[in-house]
Amino acid sequence: MPGGPGHRVARSRRFVPADGPASSAARPRHPGAGPSPPSTHARGLLAADVNLEDLARVTPGFSGADLENLVNEAALAAARRESRQVSRQDFENALDKLLLGGKREALMDERERRTVAYHEGGHALVAAVLPDVDPLYKVTIVPRGRSLGVTQFQPEDDRRNLPRTYLIERLAVALGGRSSEELALGDIITGAQNDLKEA
Repeated sequence: MPGGPGHRVARSRRFVPADGPASSAARPRHPGAGPSPPSTHARGLLAADVNLEDLARVTPGFSGADLENLVNEAALAAARRESRQVSRQDFENALDKLLLGGKREALMDERERRTVAYHEGGHALVAAVLPDVDPLYKVTIVPRGRSLGVTQFQPEDDRRNLPRTYLIERLAVALGGRSSEELALGDIITGAQNDLKEA
């Protein structure tokens, strides 16, 4: 209701900057000036190999809290290296941890590693030949989170309306790991159940 109490709160919040009320130090020096770009605030803290535009490109759909977690994880990685600057590798490791889960030790014999490699390779191979699949971000057989291996894709934007062809190709990619196991090894592992659930 336009005249209700909620309306007044929403209207007054419209004029608060997205990152909170400005302190006197952060207020614009002249009318029309907005907050400084992140590169100004990060000067000296980011290594020369960090490109904020590249970082923005690989984090579509991240909320402010997600980005804060990413920056904090990257800063912790730099601190563990006893570095005063956060590098591109620190950001990549932090992104992997947030998207894929933390690395964990898993005792896998050679046969199991090969099976996981065929499985993850199957996802990647199917994705490579399909035109509407999101770009491949990373393929690994290093156990992360609850998975023995991961094939991660990086959406180029925050999609809301998904075309039928895109969904069909995602199904094909999800089942590519299972198919690869069956073709190469003549059997499938229980880990493929997650792919069926996702599909």
